[in-house]
Amino acid sequence: MHEVGHWISLLLGGVLAISLLNRIGWKFSRIVLYPGPWVICIPLLVLWGIAIAWGFRHLVLWAHPGWILGFILFGMAAYVSVPNYGLFAEGTIPEYVRPRHITISNLALLVFLVCSLLFVFTIKN
Repeated sequence: MHEVGHWISLLLGGVLAISLLNRIGWKFSRIVLYPGPWVICIPLLVLWGIAIAWGFRHLVLWAHPGWILGFILFGMAAYVSVPNYGLFAEGTIPEYVRPRHITISNLALLVFLVCSLLFVFTIKN
């Protein structure tokens, strides 16, 4: 029974984290990433991806979720690593904004994936 409670608490915590981080990502995108210059946007996206990967790695080390729950939590972390996910309907993005939108949508996710893999080998208990 303890295992089921552990799963439920981690999943509920993950849903809460998704809700909170998604809203933060949307605000971050609207206020900084879309209107700001590329020289600020790119480093902030890299930091966002690193921060989500770092937080996820430490959650796994703390909670020991197992393979199945770990995979679910990884998907949740990947979801929030895209700060503008769901902010705009894809068909409404003007052509002149599309390169920035694609960069915001993909760079932080790519950094998250790479850093998640690196952190598995470098951050231990």
